[in-house]
Amino acid sequence: MTLRALLTLLSTALPLAYAPFAVAQGDTVSAPAPSAAPDAASEIRVEPLRTPLDGDFVFAWLVGELALRNGQWGQALEAYERAAEAQPIPAVLDRWAQTALLAGDAVQFERILTLWQWLAPDDARLQQLAAHRERLNARFEAQISERIAEILKKDPEQRERNLLGLPAALAELGNPTQILRLIEKAVAPYRDEPAAHLIVSEAARQAGDLDRAWAAAQAAVALRPDWPPALAQLAQVALDRFAPELAIPILAPAQERQPEALTVTLALAALLAETDHPERAVALLAPWVERGVTDPRLIDALATFGAQGIEPEQCARWLLRLAKERPEARLKAAQLWLAREQPRRALRLLDPRALPDELAESAAALTAQALARLGRVDEALSRLEAHAPLSGVDAALREARLWQEAKQWEASRAVLIDALATFGDVPQLLYDYAILLERMGARDSAEGYLRKLLAMRPFDVHAINALGYLLADANRSLDEAERLLRMARALKPNDGFIMDSEGWLRFRQGDYSSARRLIEAAWRRAPDPEIGDHLVAVYQALGDEARAAAWRKRLARQFPGR
Repeated sequence: MTLRALLTLLSTALPLAYAPFAVAQGDTVSAPAPSAAPDAASEIRVEPLRTPLDGDFVFAWLVGELALRNGQWGQALEAYERAAEAQPIPAVLDRWAQTALLAGDAVQFERILTLWQWLAPDDARLQQLAAHRERLNARFEAQISERIAEILKKDPEQRERNLLGLPAALAELGNPTQILRLIEKAVAPYRDEPAAHLIVSEAARQAGDLDRAWAAAQAAVALRPDWPPALAQLAQVALDRFAPELAIPILAPAQERQPEALTVTLALAALLAETDHPERAVALLAPWVERGVTDPRLIDALATFGAQGIEPEQCARWLLRLAKERPEARLKAAQLWLAREQPRRALRLLDPRALPDELAESAAALTAQALARLGRVDEALSRLEAHAPLSGVDAALREARLWQEAKQWEASRAVLIDALATFGDVPQLLYDYAILLERMGARDSAEGYLRKLLAMRPFDVHAINALGYLLADANRSLDEAERLLRMARALKPNDGFIMDSEGWLRFRQGDYSSARRLIEAAWRRAPDPEIGDHLVAVYQALGDEARAAAWRKRLARQFPGR
């Protein structure tokens, strides 16, 4: 057995762990064994519906029931999710949750309980399921841990490879804390192997435990000082901690000892880019460009540094040089100039004659973006239509977003109003319109549209986050904002924009230390100018004027034209 088999085991171990869990408490649906579909006569809880019975709900429920009868768990899950969105009441959530158990979908099961907790925290059935959660997880983790131990022990020659593949194999669990727990248990017998510490570091980083991540990365480097993956991990954790100075003294001599290791060079460059002299990052890459190395990682680094305002002219020239062998580097150079608010320079690089056919669609999208920023929205639409024609709602959304690229807010608003009148309350139209209204300063109207959207789609995590952030930013209804943003974080724990929203709520509440931790983590995942502004505000609130000034300078460099 190899680690590849773990992906299959993950889909089979959970139903085995949960199979004995079949509760029939009078008004609940009995959970059948995984090998059989539920009996058609299973008793369903009878509850008042939130809204009159509608066709969408009835259709989704019937599809779910038929799919269960045929053992099609995935289709049943999708159907019950649609039914729950139409009628988010405990009886529907119960059926959906039990289907997740049958499907062996731990991520979905946890998500359903989280939503249920949000919508009906006092429901007795929810409390019953939640009370069993730890026991179920323990059984599941015990089975998975046993299988992992067998794999790692059986083939010592492949142990390092299997260890390094473990985080990816476990990623589908979707719970960073659980993944860290499983990995720490799996590597316990192998503390003398650097790969064990490396994967603990990455799991801890994903779980937000940066102190644990740093200690484990240091241990990996101590055991194998010139191992590129360990050095790169150390650099990444230092960046996450906003402390590049901790890793530079380790990475710099390591890079001198092995100048041919691109991984180490790129890791050191990423650290140098965060210092007071970021130009050193670009200089470090010069030998690789001169040798004609066309590694995609080098191209990405040049594009990233240039887009951040670190030697953009030099980075663009080098990208065009590498484009002779890697045509995608030309697109990266165009993206660089778009980031620098120079759409005309981007357009000059997007001549279709200079690009292969497989890049034509990506080039058309960048061309449309550049044209829109120049105010040529009609031309931008024509370019996109030629490559990827759209109609109906999708066409309206495309046009509205291009007008926003042109900063023509009223034109975008007109398109969305017309689309809502034509197509009705389509969720994505409501969301885009609400976000546009908030950007235009019409916060009360934006709030109304977000609440309307959530009444239709109560599990829309982006709408939940947007409403929570709007309330936090307005510094009102902070208790409701807290409830919304906790839900958003539970559904998408590593989303940078959701982290920023919660961080800004903590700022409004006066908890500046928590705000700093969350917003710094948000920046690493989504380096957005508004998140950067939040960082400046937090540093000022903490009395760190030097850091606030440095970040104002950084934001001015990275986001020109603001």
